[in-house]
Amino acid sequence: MNTKRLLLLSASLAVAGCAYMPAWMPGASSRINCQGTCDVTVSVTATATGCNVDSVSAEIVKVQAQARPTIIKWQMSQTTDSQFKFRQVNAIAFDKGTPPPSNIMQNGAGGGRSVTINDNHTGKSTAGSWDYTIYVTGNGTVNCKYDPTIINDDGSSY
Repeated sequence: MNTKRLLLLSASLAVAGCAYMPAWMPGASSRINCQGTCDVTVSVTATATGCNVDSVSAEIVKVQAQARPTIIKWQMSQTTDSQFKFRQVNAIAFDKGTPPPSNIMQNGAGGGRSVTINDNHTGKSTAGSWDYTIYVTGNGTVNCKYDPTIINDDGSSY
């Protein structure tokens, strides 16, 4: 096989592989690297059947280890109708698969336009990846949800 064909084949395989890029890889989706305090903005619109979470400013929140807890705050966007709030109980809920141990992170209570959790990621023993659900209500009856991810980075392949 000549060099031109080999280069063309390699480039084709590299491009084809991009379609299978995991969500946590750079460029796959929106993400923030978080240390200290991080804000995540949630945009919601009314629909004929309730509501829709249109976007979240960070599909993936990647937390760096540190001695103090990292504070992650989800807040409704300025353009989201005031009827929409985070669900009262478990507005941020680790309800997908195995939740993080309670000494690392717990579900966040809501009931308002923002909800905060503390992520106690201090090193390799607190590293992991957890999918969670954002729950939103409007006028007490309509509900919608969205499923992003938090990664406590241990410096490996995340």
